[in-house]
Amino acid sequence: MTCRPGLGLVRPATIALAALVLLAACASTPTAHEAAAPSTATVSTGAAASPVRLVDAAQFAELVDRDGVVVVNVHTPDDGSIAGTDASIPFDQIGERVAELPADRAAALAVYCRTGTMSAAAATTLATLGYHNLTDLAGGMQAWQDAGHPLLAAGS
Repeated sequence: MTCRPGLGLVRPATIALAALVLLAACASTPTAHEAAAPSTATVSTGAAASPVRLVDAAQFAELVDRDGVVVVNVHTPDDGSIAGTDASIPFDQIGERVAELPADRAAALAVYCRTGTMSAAAATTLATLGYHNLTDLAGGMQAWQDAGHPLLAAGS
């Protein structure tokens, strides 16, 4: 390999700098506080970020049984529902049908769909609309059934 005059040190210096940056990035580990924090996904709403808690079936079951939590099935088409569901609003209509949800943007909303994809989209829309106490069932109704929970038949 031949190097042009004046460039002989550029490559080694660039490689060394890149290696240093990678090592620094890999060396960062979460603090004990960060490791103990609950799992959340942050949804950017443009003006501010609103947390959407992503929970498993056991945690979602606790929410369904809790007073004051509005449980919304956002799956389309109707593939059944979880007992205790308060509303069924297709994910792509959630913005237009927001009047069916609590006016209080601090109200606890728990959303789910069949696999988690539609509920993630609905949670993003709800966060954009100002709701900031949102929970999403990770894996949706499939995860719910996999955990041994029953579903109500479609149309129930």
